[in-house]
Amino acid sequence: MVAAETSLPDTVVSYRAAKKDEGSTSLANVLGSNIFDLLIAIPAGVVLAGATSINCAVAVPMFGFLTLATISLFTATRTGLELGNKDAYFLLAM
Repeated sequence: MVAAETSLPDTVVSYRAAKKDEGSTSLANVLGSNIFDLLIAIPAGVVLAGATSINCAVAVPMFGFLTLATISLFTATRTGLELGNKDAYFLLAM
């Protein structure tokens, strides 16, 4: 449930930016949010709460999917760094 609560504001900001034809703002919001989570939020949580063990059986498939999603995004934007409707539907289906 936490993931939905933290991702919904980013989704709204990206949607509004895209509707205003500001696709780069939308993409920057998503990438910036993910980078912030990985480099600030997760380490800060570990510092505050202490060390935690990671279940590799869960983490490895998740990281594999995130890598696949990133490769798919860059493959979809290979032509002029633009996403068309076909590319967008493909990414949503993933």
